[in-house]
Amino acid sequence: MPQKAIDAEESKLLLKNLAEADWKDVDQGMYPPHPYQVFLQLGVTKADGYDPPKNAPDFRETLGYTQRWLRDNQEKYRIQRFDAGSK
Repeated sequence: MPQKAIDAEESKLLLKNLAEADWKDVDQGMYPPHPYQVFLQLGVTKADGYDPPKNAPDFRETLGYTQRWLRDNQEKYRIQRFDAGSK
């Protein structure tokens, strides 16, 4: 199914709010989901400029990198959605 970018301002607002969420409590359980779990659902890849540290001794490094990526890419990255109306 093809994907389509959402409105730029809406995408920026969502990324901003995700970046500003509480990223500290990694073991918070299933609900509400940790911001990193939400980020992973966006499908951001290396092609989007997301290249977290490999084999970081502390997972918090990956979380910090991801949070910085969100702050730095709010203006550039556009969240994609599935477009059921396209063929």
